Amino acid sequence: TIVPGISSLQIFDLAGRLVSTLESGYLEAGTHSVSCEGGIGRGLRVSPGCYMMLLRQGASQPAQGS
Repeated sequence: TIVPGISSLQIFDLAGRLVSTLESGYLEAGTHSVSCEGGIGRGLRVSPGCYMMLLRQGASQPAQGS
């Protein structure tokens, strides 16, 4: 990240369903890495296929409405 702030990295399937949140929380400015290795946590594995990753950082996050 260029500046410190709240960041999240999420994986979605092609239907737009959230598969996993790999990172979420406050990060200092600098270089960061996240490892996935085909798992979604809790010992579960994802099926082979195509997935989308969404990285949100700081003010670039979309507003949450009701």
